[in-house]
Amino acid sequence: MTKPSINFTELRAERDAARKRQLRADAAVQNDLDWVKKFPLYGVAFDHQITGASQIYKKYLRFLADGSGGMLDASTVGTGKTYTAAAFLLKAQPQNTLWITKKTLIYQTAKKLRELGLNVVAYDRDTFPFVCDTMNTVGIPTIYITNYEAVRPHKFEGKPQPSPLMESKHGWDILVCDEVTKLKNGASYRPPALFSEMKAFIQRHKPFRLFLSGTPSENHPREVWSYLHLFDPHRFHSWQDFERGFCSGWGNAIKLNLDKMLDLLSEHIIRFTPESIGMERNASFEYTEYCEMTGDIELAYTRLMDEFNIWLDNQDDSLNVTMVLEQLLRQRQLLQAGKTFKFNKTIFDDMGNPLGKVAAQLEFDGPYPKLDAAEEKIISLQAEGEQVIVFSCFNQPLDDLANRFGPFLRTAVINGKTTDVSKIQEQFQQGEIDVLFINKLSGAQGLNLQKCDDWPGGASYVIHLDKWWNPAVEEQANGRVNRINTTKPTFIYYLNVENTVDDFMDALVAAKKQANDALSGAVTLDKSFVKKFLGLN
Repeated sequence: MTKPSINFTELRAERDAARKRQLRADAAVQNDLDWVKKFPLYGVAFDHQITGASQIYKKYLRFLADGSGGMLDASTVGTGKTYTAAAFLLKAQPQNTLWITKKTLIYQTAKKLRELGLNVVAYDRDTFPFVCDTMNTVGIPTIYITNYEAVRPHKFEGKPQPSPLMESKHGWDILVCDEVTKLKNGASYRPPALFSEMKAFIQRHKPFRLFLSGTPSENHPREVWSYLHLFDPHRFHSWQDFERGFCSGWGNAIKLNLDKMLDLLSEHIIRFTPESIGMERNASFEYTEYCEMTGDIELAYTRLMDEFNIWLDNQDDSLNVTMVLEQLLRQRQLLQAGKTFKFNKTIFDDMGNPLGKVAAQLEFDGPYPKLDAAEEKIISLQAEGEQVIVFSCFNQPLDDLANRFGPFLRTAVINGKTTDVSKIQEQFQQGEIDVLFINKLSGAQGLNLQKCDDWPGGASYVIHLDKWWNPAVEEQANGRVNRINTTKPTFIYYLNVENTVDDFMDALVAAKKQANDALSGAVTLDKSFVKKFLGLN
């Protein structure tokens, strides 16, 4: 039996019907805002969050009747995804809601939902059986919140075991997937176990699906298809079909036509932008400060770039961004190296072909370009009584800096392994932590670290040891201090080493921003682009 393709005529009809319903709902809400005034956010939340709460009520409540899914799409941090989802749950009053988020966000999300008047139970893999025993006994609508690792299949004594999620015999009314891009790579030849597990769970329980995501244009089109497939597996059954309908190709890159997708799927997507919800932020100033690389670290960097140049000359002209970044990983780490630098060294033959990798370690006596510059910057800001946040894409430089300041400053580190994120956040807000070191790829979500009237502490100064190629990651990190209720301007410093991979990362971010402005989801690289910004011949 042939699977149906995307029916664009049907999508357009749904879109037009949705717009008419939206107009009627807008008029009704303008005449009766009593439900919003009873919502726990009223008088506490910002106007744009109240706006989001009203929009989600108007648009999604009716979907409960037919089992359809829904997805919230927020184009920037701080636009209120959690609040709008909470508004929906308060209005819908489902008996059992499963809320899945990142490990570092579980307890602070649970705390926020409780403050809004919802009954919340937080659990992990070990406590899930207890949750199953107590479900449906409390007599009130309950949200069970966990992390993606707790629903992933695992092994016991070397044998594959189903996840606690699939072992549950209870029904679930609503599934909320926060940070839904964790469910990526479903379009690969062998989808990840987490994606396959969530697909089986949705097919089994058929819950109403509420997906909370960042801007789709910041993700690869295959990732966008992955969570749209879980959102509506019938309509988005095939990656190939989605690619034909919403993507275009250029070289080896696949670009997402975001405008077309959002227009035709407006029935199912709420898209919040700062402009659409009247969100304003305080002033933010960005600076680049340059560090000098000398001595042994400079010699090691030169050797690594010689190896990279050999690899690059053996590639086709059109390059994959991920492959290039993987080859430049050690160079980016080296610029932030401390006394000990551990890495995997690639072994090449006489023709420049890679033979394999071996573990290697270098010892440096200094100077250390970025760590020394960061230390000097932190000391000067501390002398002015300022709390400071330091971001990196890597754990080791953050740990090295924390160890430098440990004897005489109050410090803390947040990365993917940190379990007491909520406690650290509260201590920083109260001014009990002087310098906070955060891995921007794994720990920079859901934190409120800004200076505001709600707590005595908070930061106005941010230092980045490096930059990631996706501008959404940088915005997510800077959004920890540049939020809607900040009382002071924020100052953001990027530490760069001239004529190095830092120049390439800056160029890549600029290209990515331009691609997103052009409604493209990918950037195509060629050798001339790479060599130009890396200073290679």
